[in-house]
Amino acid sequence: MFAKESNTVNEPIFNTFYTNNGHCLFLTFHIEGVKAVMSYKSPAYNPNLYVERVEALLSSYSGNVVFFGDINIDLQKKDGEKLQKRLQELNYKCIVDVSNCSTDGGTHIDVCFANFQMIEAWFFESYYSYHKPICITWPKN
Repeated sequence: MFAKESNTVNEPIFNTFYTNNGHCLFLTFHIEGVKAVMSYKSPAYNPNLYVERVEALLSSYSGNVVFFGDINIDLQKKDGEKLQKRLQELNYKCIVDVSNCSTDGGTHIDVCFANFQMIEAWFFESYYSYHKPICITWPKN
């Protein structure tokens, strides 16, 4: 993750959840008036349990929030549609076009959702990774 030199990242909180089949993690921090939640879900971690954790976490926040990361749930498939629906119910919008693949394997498992309008995100090509990095910008408050 990169931020402009003048930006200050405040109050980082790291949470990890384990099961016998995998793990997920959330790194939450404030930057430029936005609460940013970066997440990773291992491929074996139960997608339904992950959606419950995401919903509980995001519903506890107020103000501008951006949620992003490698969640290993393909937004183009059934589990991904379920996640999108739950996030829409919390007034989050998918910022990157779901029809665009986020990996070289043709899946969309890297996500960016936000509950505010003044935000942009896009994938760009990486020569060093199977995943396409997400670039996320919003105006400075």
